[in-house]
Amino acid sequence: GLTGSEREDVIKLHTASPFAPCGNVKCCKMETSVKQYSRCSKCHNIAYCSSACQKEDWKNHKQKWCKPGTRERQTTGISSGESLVQMLTK
Repeated sequence: GLTGSEREDVIKLHTASPFAPCGNVKCCKMETSVKQYSRCSKCHNIAYCSSACQKEDWKNHKQKWCKPGTRERQTTGISSGESLVQMLTK
């Protein structure tokens, strides 16, 4: 088994956190209080630490999250016939 710092690193990696990371993959910032970051006003799925990060990530974000129907999926859950794996791999 793992011991010492290796074990602590694995535990830290797999421990859930109530704080969201910035939605821009190029940014390493994490919320320091719950719901600190503003969410995308169109889909409400992704939170960003700043408007600059949101603008930088917009091209990627709109293709993946801000498609027709994403808002409904976010508020009503997974649509009938759609598996969680299918939803996450879109």
